[in-house]
Amino acid sequence: MVREIDHTRWATPTVNIAGPTSRPLVSVIVRTRDRPELLRPALARIAAQTHPPVEAIVVNDGGCDVADIVAGFAGRLAVRHERLDPGRGRSAAGNVGLALAQGEWVGYLDDDDLLLPRGISTLLDAAGGHRAAVYGRRGDLPIGFGCPAAGPGLLFQGLTPPFGAA
Repeated sequence: MVREIDHTRWATPTVNIAGPTSRPLVSVIVRTRDRPELLRPALARIAAQTHPPVEAIVVNDGGCDVADIVAGFAGRLAVRHERLDPGRGRSAAGNVGLALAQGEWVGYLDDDDLLLPRGISTLLDAAGGHRAAVYGRRGDLPIGFGCPAAGPGLLFQGLTPPFGAA
């Protein structure tokens, strides 16, 4: 099944799901499969970001049930869960997450990656309000990749924390 992405919603900022603010909503797409012990800390790090508002979209690519883990973040994090059954692979899971994202900025964080508490704020500061590629070297900034001209800003791909920083 192919989902069509509504690109028109990217023309204006999305209504903030966390309340009134001038900060843009950031969507974090978390792909997971059979690693619930890694998903929980990844979601906890998203919930602990210094930049509100943020939403997490968990795409379970045919793995074991993680609904209880996702539900455990209710009230702490705006999080949606999509289960692909059967699994369709990492790229398809990422595309499903992108179709569900509501944020003005979007990032991918695999379940085995962690964000530093100011990870999203640092990347938004680096973007300086421009729709441009935002990235960094390990130890300096979370890793990030470009911003499609017709789509939302893509903030980060993931973070492998510097040794001893986790």
